[in-house]
Amino acid sequence: MMEPGLPRKTSTKYFSPWRLLGTLLGLGLTLYLLYSYGVDEFFQTLRAVPWGVLGLALGLTLLSRFMVTLRWLALLRSAGVGMDLKRALRLVFMGLFASNFLPTTVGGDAVRLVGVLQHEMSASTGVASLVMDRVIGSIGMATLLPWGIPMIWTGMGHLFSWQWMGVGVVTYLSQILRRGFQFLRGVLETVRIWLRHPQGIAMALLATYGHMGCTFLAAWMLLSSMGQSISLLEVGALWSLAYFITLIPISINGLGLQELSITYLYTHFGGVEPQAGLVLATLMRLLYMVASLPGAFFLPELTEGFKPRKGERD
Repeated sequence: MMEPGLPRKTSTKYFSPWRLLGTLLGLGLTLYLLYSYGVDEFFQTLRAVPWGVLGLALGLTLLSRFMVTLRWLALLRSAGVGMDLKRALRLVFMGLFASNFLPTTVGGDAVRLVGVLQHEMSASTGVASLVMDRVIGSIGMATLLPWGIPMIWTGMGHLFSWQWMGVGVVTYLSQILRRGFQFLRGVLETVRIWLRHPQGIAMALLATYGHMGCTFLAAWMLLSSMGQSISLLEVGALWSLAYFITLIPISINGLGLQELSITYLYTHFGGVEPQAGLVLATLMRLLYMVASLPGAFFLPELTEGFKPRKGERD
């Protein structure tokens, strides 16, 4: 779950005390849920997940990263950039690994941008491809909102605070629309580049659905292994809602906010037991981090790309 946007230079707003406070608050509330639901119950539910299921979920997470790479590669090639699959995979994993430590959700894109500049690609084309990559990913997730929003609306009827939740949902949707219009204005020129290449957009969107399918299937397998009865479509619909909630810029890399949104949505609107929802949020975060580890072995390639070549030294 990453925030769509342009790879920007690091600015002080990403280090703002509000984001730090939001992150600490989110993590604190997650820990509060852990102790409220019961630490013993949490670990008992966690132990119910077989190692084989964890292995399959990790394999699906890695496959989803491969699909993300294919999405970006389709956009690059439709723009006339002849990058090979091996190089694209390395750059994607570099970005994923760096995102675990950089203070912004677009930090991984900045790493990818450095890599594409070494590929002798123009900066404008590199930035445009990364922006379009985010746009296509958001479009894919948005197609499941027609299933997710009714689940929220129906579930609110079973909550005592349904009036408050209704105001919250309306406020949240208005913020999403406002940010969406701002985002669309900022990338309109970028999108126009690919409107002349519909085949590239179609291939990128197909890869996005492949990525989504792998992610949803991994989450569904984990929940099923914990004895939770929820359909794959419901898993995807609620995941898409959590994805857009995590776009709210109130935490660093969605830490805490992602875990809270996944736990709350699946518990209150998916009929999942609280402990299982919290275990799902924790395991998916860990799977993402483990799946990004190959990028650690590729990052030195970025610094090597800036070393002067033979004959260029004084």
